[in-house]
Order: sequence, then C-alpha cells, then structure tokens
Amino acid sequence: MPYGSGYSPHVRVDEQYLPVVFLLIPDVARFGLEFECFVEFRYPVAVDCSAFVPGVEFDVLEGPRRVGIGRVLP
Repeated sequence: MPYGSGYSPHVRVDEQYLPVVFLLIPDVARFGLEFECFVEFRYPVAVDCSAFVPGVEFDVLEGPRRVGIGRVLP
C-alpha cells in the first residue's frame, strides 16, 4: 500500500465494493507491516456501508488486484 494519508482504494466486504479513503497511515505501511489507521467512506450517503462492522475482514483493492487485507476494529 502506498504511504500517506489520502490513499483511495476500494475495499471489498463479501462481494460488496466500497470506495474509501485511508487516513493517518503510519510509516510502517511502506514496509508491508500490520498497522492501524482510520477509513472514511467516499460516498456514505450513496453507498450502503452497513457491512463494514467491527470484526469483519476485507480486501483492499486497486482495480481488480488485491493489494492488502484488513479487519475492522471495535
């Protein structure tokens, strides 16, 4: 994953694709290590984000390519 705030991939929960922005990404993201950050939905009114609940796992996608995985923290 690219380093820095404002990274805008899609996340896939089940088969639902959600456009997001990763915020406050720490330096360790550059090295492929596990990290915590905040995610903001790009179109929260237009997209059903109800599947993005604590404990759910998701894929981070750039186009059709999976570039990472994650889990929603409580």
